[in-house]
Amino acid sequence: MTAIETTMYDIFLCHNLADKQWTEQLGSQIENETFDGTQSGRKLRVFFDKWDIAPGQNVIDVLNHGLERARYIGVILSPEAVKAPWPCFEWTHVVAQDPMNRERRVIPIVVRQVSLDGKERLNLPAPFRALHWIDFSDPKRFKPAFLELVSVLRDEAPKRGPVLQPIASAAPRVLPSLAVKMASAPDKVTDLLIGNLLPVTDYPRTVWSGETDLRTIEEVFRRAKDATGFDLQEKRLYAFGDLSLPENPLRALVDASTIRTVKVAEWQADPVRSLWFMAMVNRSLSVHCRKFLNRDAKGRWFFLPDAPLAPRVVKHGIERGRKVAAPKTHVATGSPFWVHLATRMRFHTLGDRLFLLIEPCYLFTRDGREALDAKAVGFLSAKWSGKERNAAILRHLVFWLRTLTRGKKQVEVSAGLGARPLLIAGVPALSRTQFGINGDFIGIRSLLAQVSDDLDAVGDLAAESSSMDAREVEEDTDAEPTSEA
Repeated sequence: MTAIETTMYDIFLCHNLADKQWTEQLGSQIENETFDGTQSGRKLRVFFDKWDIAPGQNVIDVLNHGLERARYIGVILSPEAVKAPWPCFEWTHVVAQDPMNRERRVIPIVVRQVSLDGKERLNLPAPFRALHWIDFSDPKRFKPAFLELVSVLRDEAPKRGPVLQPIASAAPRVLPSLAVKMASAPDKVTDLLIGNLLPVTDYPRTVWSGETDLRTIEEVFRRAKDATGFDLQEKRLYAFGDLSLPENPLRALVDASTIRTVKVAEWQADPVRSLWFMAMVNRSLSVHCRKFLNRDAKGRWFFLPDAPLAPRVVKHGIERGRKVAAPKTHVATGSPFWVHLATRMRFHTLGDRLFLLIEPCYLFTRDGREALDAKAVGFLSAKWSGKERNAAILRHLVFWLRTLTRGKKQVEVSAGLGARPLLIAGVPALSRTQFGINGDFIGIRSLLAQVSDDLDAVGDLAAESSSMDAREVEEDTDAEPTSEA
């Protein structure tokens, strides 16, 4: 393939000769911006006839290629442009394929409301009258109009207004208090609840895709070991990574002539494709965590031993080290086993927001790697479940937060080459209540300074248990740190 057959563009600028100079300046400014908004991101690419049609090339053929390979078609509108045949030829090609602009590829860009000779006003052609256009007609408003255009090219959702205090909304209804206060009723004190949900502050806004002959996830990983943020659906490979980049390892797995993009927001509004999106972000998380953790068949992440028979200790910053994997021996049978700090992690949506759910647990393995089956750990799980208190649970959560952030203020998960990363807050979601237990509080600083013997306690309990058989426990469980009732 030649370069022109595989080049992808972010926008095709359809324009008239009268607006050529202005269009070239706009295109130059666009190409100085990046796709993900970072300084190191790839530059946005513009199809502009002066730059992309070389002497001797077939003009119509190259224009058709540009229209086909552009994610968006920017139609520069002026009184002269709507009467000129070439711009009409270009935008008609696209409008005929999608008359209602449901794919939102066409972006009307108004450069002038009045002709250069001052004799005519802009009369929009029918396809553009119902579309929201970007207004560049006032030179003083160039910057906000340009920011709006670039936001579209980055597939960003429109920004909403600031969060303000309600003025006209009704005050919350206050229920009448009971005449007799029950002994178990909560105290009227302000309480701060710390959850195990981490807010996701940013994530990719574009999904790239291309036709592929691969049919399993395993095949993708065999062909592209560094692959992340992808899924296989409908004989297409979908990815957050920019498939227009030749160096993207997933680019070689798709037919370059079939590469397309779609906004993540459109997927999130679709009940089926929203599940594809969740699969892709969770696969990104899995690839990220495999760099420093191991995962068992049930999706529990845990630390491997550093040495065959020595406990593994993990230390975050200036905190005291914490055992995360320790060898034990069952008293009755003499059988060796390991106990590990572990967690389940998975992205979930609540309303229109994305969160990372962390569920700490313990994991028992035969040799530090292979998880014991349900029959071997069911009894231990049942015996330990419910033993931990709120302080221990919070300590688990803070430990996994420190493990994920790795000394930074937030967790950054790569979603693919050229893609906006998943950014996860290093502080869990918080909630305030107007009731609680007076005098019952946990000092966070003192909590973190405590020496944690949780792992040894779990292992010792397991080692002293009368049986490691789960015949008394029917359900398949593992040891979960749970709050006291």
